[in-house]
Amino acid sequence: MVTTQSGHGFYTACVCVNGDVLTARAERLPEYVKPFCGSCGARTIQACQNCNSQLEGDGIDGGVLGSIYYPPRHCPMCGSPFPWTAAKEAAARELAELLGSTPEEQQALSNDVADLLSETPRTPLAAARWKRAINKAGAEGISLARDVFVGVVSIAVGKQLGL
Repeated sequence: MVTTQSGHGFYTACVCVNGDVLTARAERLPEYVKPFCGSCGARTIQACQNCNSQLEGDGIDGGVLGSIYYPPRHCPMCGSPFPWTAAKEAAARELAELLGSTPEEQQALSNDVADLLSETPRTPLAAARWKRAINKAGAEGISLARDVFVGVVSIAVGKQLGL
């Protein structure tokens, strides 16, 4: 179990490096903790690979019954992206190369990725630039962007992108 600086407790989560959740309550449901993911075969982690802080799962003090656990995008202790976030970020940068019609546009889209994954004052501008590029690419661009960004951008950013 994890206790945050604010004193709130969390169970440890077990998540594969691709972001599939095996359990958000490893201590309560140890039978779900496996070394590899049953869905994709990737190895699983229960701690940040940079600072070794436990991966925060469901809150111990309850929570909404039946609520869905989404693994965090970044470690709250050291700020490092978790493997699923880093993989999506790399995929988004590759997508920028496909969607950008000029080297300058490709670079601008690639630079915008960080602002889409972590909301910043530049997020609305980044979302507008990406939305324009996605729409220009048509149905294929929308489908690719949805596959890359869903699960790693906030609902608000997803709406701004038209996903």
